[in-house]
Formats: sequence, structure tokens, C-alpha cells
Amino acid sequence: MFQPRPFRFSFVSSFLVVGLLVSVSLESSLAIPRLSNSPNSLVFTALQGRGSGVRNSLFLITADGSHRRNLTPALTEVTAPIVWSPDGRRLAFVNGSSDLYVMQANGSQLTSIFKGSFCKVETYQIVWSSNQRLVFGRSCEGSTLEEPGSVELYTSTLTSVQGTRKIDRLPNHALSLAISPNGQKVAFIQEGHIYSMNVDGSQLINLTQNRDSNGRDSSRNRVENLYNSGGSSLVWSPDSRRIAFWMGQYPRQQLYTINAEGSQLRQLTQDPTQELYNVAITWSPDSQKIAYTRIQPGMTSDRQQAIYSVDIHSGVSTQLTRRLDSYDLVKWSPNGRQLAFVRGEFNRQSIHTLNLANLQERNLAPRLSLIGVTEIVWSVDSQQLAFNFSESEYSPLYAIAADGTGLRRLSQRFESVYFPTWKP
Repeated sequence: MFQPRPFRFSFVSSFLVVGLLVSVSLESSLAIPRLSNSPNSLVFTALQGRGSGVRNSLFLITADGSHRRNLTPALTEVTAPIVWSPDGRRLAFVNGSSDLYVMQANGSQLTSIFKGSFCKVETYQIVWSSNQRLVFGRSCEGSTLEEPGSVELYTSTLTSVQGTRKIDRLPNHALSLAISPNGQKVAFIQEGHIYSMNVDGSQLINLTQNRDSNGRDSSRNRVENLYNSGGSSLVWSPDSRRIAFWMGQYPRQQLYTINAEGSQLRQLTQDPTQELYNVAITWSPDSQKIAYTRIQPGMTSDRQQAIYSVDIHSGVSTQLTRRLDSYDLVKWSPNGRQLAFVRGEFNRQSIHTLNLANLQERNLAPRLSLIGVTEIVWSVDSQQLAFNFSESEYSPLYAIAADGTGLRRLSQRFESVYFPTWKP
């Protein structure tokens, strides 16, 4: 099933170490337009070099392609997640196998806040609870198939490793750890039920096993084995008030939401024939709708999908795309007026925007031959998008205005770029 996007890390050596082969593309010869009215900038990691000289550094660049700067010359294995503070003055990110750092947006005051022990494969989540505090989760797979993994939750004052504290109340074998966007709560799965608690470990609540006013179990309201192994990951709404998830016997599942305090468990989709494979849950910025993809009734191919949205109050679903195809990376614009998405199979893709007022689509970069698009990221003002994809042996980064103009390449030749993240 789909897992949301904390990054699964397995060392930089797991990346393809590429030689300096000449890679020619149509767009690499385009002049980079200057967008003088756009103050936006973004960060990304760039894999450079070859052999023992390979480095994965964090770069800052303005949206018109100018003022590129290496923010981490002292580090060589920067990876995701890369998260801006709410005021855009700081960055938090992972380096190496298990170390977390924070620094100023200009690359100064690099500070180590966490050094983890060895882990075969790690998954991190990082959320800023304020401009001065951080919450992060670390999931670690077991060393063998028989050895269970572990999940850990931490809070940090950003001062040093000593300013980072582990929250011991989180069960070691919790599943599907999800930190709320405001950094105040965490949700997870334990023994088939969904739990939430404050990030300091207080107010642990079983959301799917209702209790009476005295705190006692209420067998009349209890839902047994609500969340089974076929359930999806938990996805918080942007306002941190609700949690959404797929539930049911895989692959025939329905979309549910539940409030953060455990009330109003609601089934949003009602089609018992619905079959879902790798379906992401994407909340609208106002937390009122959810976008998702689904295979059309009576069809079985992943190329017979459409994008839908459902209103979380009425439960009314609306089909947004008319052409049946494979869809991926569905992203709401920050102003909620458009969706961006990838259409087509891995070896032949296109990037589109959809105007939600009239359901008109726009193919953003028809001149590019897109293979393996891995990221689409909206700028915070909803005016631009950044994306990367496979090109020869590299992964270039491009940006384009939301109206399809101003396509420009932001990455250099002979480098692979990952995890573009716009500055607030």
C-alpha cells in the first residue's frame, strides 16, 4: 500500500554513481529566462562527482536559475526530508545514515541535533512545531526479516544533541507514525487501532475504541479490529484536526476520516466494488476535500484511472479528470485552485495542471520527453512548479510557471538532483 512521503534512506552509495557522460537534451540548450518579478527560491540536493569523490550536497537557488549556492560544503550525504521552518529562516535535514542538522537559510550556524545508531533502512519525518522547536520521528527496519523494526519520537530545542529528547511513551512497535502539521500531536497504529497523543507523550487516546464520559471502555461503541494490515498510512489534514486513511480488506477499501480527539469516524466513499492500488491521500489546503485516484468501476488496468475529490462533510465525490490513464503525484496548489499531476506510465509521462473551477487541463512541458518523474512541487505562491525526472543517467531539475511559460533547467549537466523544496 501507499506510504506517504517520509524518505526511505539507504546511504548515498545506493544511488547510481555516474560517470561524466555527455547527456544531450532538447531543453538543456534553452536560454534560462529571468523572472525579475519572482522572488521565490528553493533548495535541493545534487549528487555530483564519481568514484570516491561522490558528494550529495544541499544547494539553494533562485527560481530564475541564478544565485546558486552550496549550503553544505562540509557535508557529503545530505538527503530528505528537507524542511523549512515556518518563517523560512532555517532548514532541517538528514545527513548520512542517521544524523539530523539544522542551519540558517544562508548555510550558517550548522548545528547537529541528533546522531542515531546504525539502522538498515530508516524513515524520517520532520515537522517544525514553531520557529524554535522541532518534532521528528525515526522508523528503523529490523536487521533481518524475523527481527521487528522500531519507531522513535523526538523533540528538539535545536541547540545541540543535548537539546533533543526522546518521547518514551510511544510504543516501540507502533506502525504508520504520522506527526500533525502543527507539530502538536502524533498518530500511529497499535494492535489494529488508531491512537493519538501529544508530542510530549501526554493524553494518549485510542481514537477507534470510544470510551464513556468516565474514561471506561464502551463496548457498545467499540470497533474491533478496525485498522488491519490492508489499511493505508495515516494522513493528517493541513489544519491538524482530522486524520484520513483507507480501510477495509485490501484491495477493496473505502476512505475514512476521524477527528484528532477520536470523534466522528466517517466513511467518505461508498463503492463496494472499488479497488485501490498504491493510492495516495491528498488533502486540500483548506482541509475540506481529499483528492485521490481510482480505477474506474469494472476495469482492472492501472491505465484506466481517474482523479477524484471528495467533500469531507457531504461525502460527495466528483470525478475531476475525464481521460482514463495512469496518474501519480497529485498535488494541490497552495491556494487550492489547481491540481498538478503526472499522467502516463513510467517510460512516457506528462505533467499537467487542472483548473478546479472549470476542470480545464494544461500540459505544462510537452517539449520534454519525461520518464520517471519523481517530484512535482508547487511554489508557496502557487505561481510556479519544480519537477525532476530521469534523463539519460541523470535526474535534472526544471521549473516552470503554472501557466506553462518560462520553462527553465535549474540543475547543471552531469548531476542528479533530488528533493526540491520551495522556501516559504
